[in-house]
Amino acid sequence: MAINCGHCHKPHNTVAEVRECSQKDQRQLQVDAAVKFFGLEDTTELHPTQHRTITEGMWYLGNVIVKVQKAKANGSGHLYTKRLAAQRPQPEDNGVTQWSFEYFEGGMKRLRTGENVRKMTKEEAMEFGKLYGICCRCGRDLTDETSIALGIGPKCRGDALWM
Repeated sequence: MAINCGHCHKPHNTVAEVRECSQKDQRQLQVDAAVKFFGLEDTTELHPTQHRTITEGMWYLGNVIVKVQKAKANGSGHLYTKRLAAQRPQPEDNGVTQWSFEYFEGGMKRLRTGENVRKMTKEEAMEFGKLYGICCRCGRDLTDETSIALGIGPKCRGDALWM
């Protein structure tokens, strides 16, 4: 028997599916709040046949925060994308949302051709890291006072080429 969802107004098969639908909305609201904090607006207009040059660093794709990095595992050095995603709080997290970067399929194409796209300045990325207590480069939780104050962890601070 299908359960009507109060968020998307579509039927779901289980209560767990209804909860997941609701939590997706909550996670998106959290990301929207973070993007609103920076007062984003589209600063780049492209002709329909043009493509943006994408470099390593943190990017805004509408209300999605995207990290562009080089592949290391296979040695290709090609750029790929990860998006910042809020994870469902676990009981041991005391209701605190955990953040991580997840692979973002098709992200490079969307950054090259999408609307409302711009690269974060290093200052914006560090401010985001301070606000959420995560490293603005790798997404790990910040634990020492210096890292929290700067919004970037010690290993990532040492990598001068990340932006």
